Amino acid sequence: MKLSDIDSSLTDFEQWKKTLHGAVDTGKKIGMEDHTITSIATIVGDFLSNNVNPESKEQQLLKNLWDQGTSEEKRVMANLIVKLVD
Repeated sequence: MKLSDIDSSLTDFEQWKKTLHGAVDTGKKIGMEDHTITSIATIVGDFLSNNVNPESKEQQLLKNLWDQGTSEEKRVMANLIVKLVD
């Protein structure tokens, strides 16, 4: 996935979910375990929260929740997002 793909998918929530589904599906196909996918999702969540401006109400809500969460809450949120798109 290229950075330009991330930029375009962040503007539409449904497309964002499809993009994440593709990433989760790829991880599973290459043998990643669920806890590994969740760990990567947590790292990506931190990156997005710190570096990308939300472009929709849904993204703003996710950012607000993410920014208020503890490390464990962020991990739970990342896991729930993985489940949402899987």
